[in-house]
Amino acid sequence: MSQIIAFTNDTQSYTIFYQQLAEEFHRVFFILSAEYYADGMQAAQILTLALPNVVPLNVRDSLLRHLIQDINNKGNHYNLAVELVFLITYPSYGYMFNNPYENVTTMWELWDVPMKGPGMDLRNHNMFTSIGA
Repeated sequence: MSQIIAFTNDTQSYTIFYQQLAEEFHRVFFILSAEYYADGMQAAQILTLALPNVVPLNVRDSLLRHLIQDINNKGNHYNLAVELVFLITYPSYGYMFNNPYENVTTMWELWDVPMKGPGMDLRNHNMFTSIGA
């Protein structure tokens, strides 16, 4: 980011700081005996894999194996997850953004209340933006 906004003098210190944070993240959240991050849930593994230079290379393969095994153990329903993301019919994430009532810019508070009112007071729920949240 510092390079993009032309603060190149800060790039090295930010890079070092990021690497320190990445190492600390791995140290705190990686469960060595189980070979996964945090609680082992799929979202924790996928999001960690998506972060640049957080998962050490010697851990990456075992983490991917754990993730694939977990997907297979739960019925291999990855296609259902993809449908929830890309469909625009109810219920789906796409429906929240493309529906006849109120198109949103962030995730709904609840799946089953498409209109604001009792039970649906807020539309700003970024904690739900991860598929595994």
